[in-house]
Amino acid sequence: MLDDGRLTFRQGDAREAAPEEGMTPGLLIANPPYGEQSNPKSASIRSMMKHVADNLKANFAGWSAWMLTSDRSLPQQMRLKESRKTVLFNGPLECRFFRFDMVAGSNRRKPRAEETSED
Repeated sequence: MLDDGRLTFRQGDAREAAPEEGMTPGLLIANPPYGEQSNPKSASIRSMMKHVADNLKANFAGWSAWMLTSDRSLPQQMRLKESRKTVLFNGPLECRFFRFDMVAGSNRRKPRAEETSED
């Protein structure tokens, strides 16, 4: 955001994006390729989204990332758990607007010691 409160928009490769040094965590919004944009669905899209997620986890801790897609498997492709999903339509396509709350490291729960120890 600019000093006068206006928003800034940038186009770039989400696999390489990083916030400017000292930037306060904020909101990222993306409309990755899906549906008619990636017909037929290719493995390269799946691989690309995994790289996007890796970059988000590495560089955007504390940020919220929203992804608009008709591909309901996007969270699994990115290996992220959505914190919210909103159904909406992009023209005739039924889509999901997924929110991912980015954290440093892993958000997975570690197994308890008593559950992992063998008897």
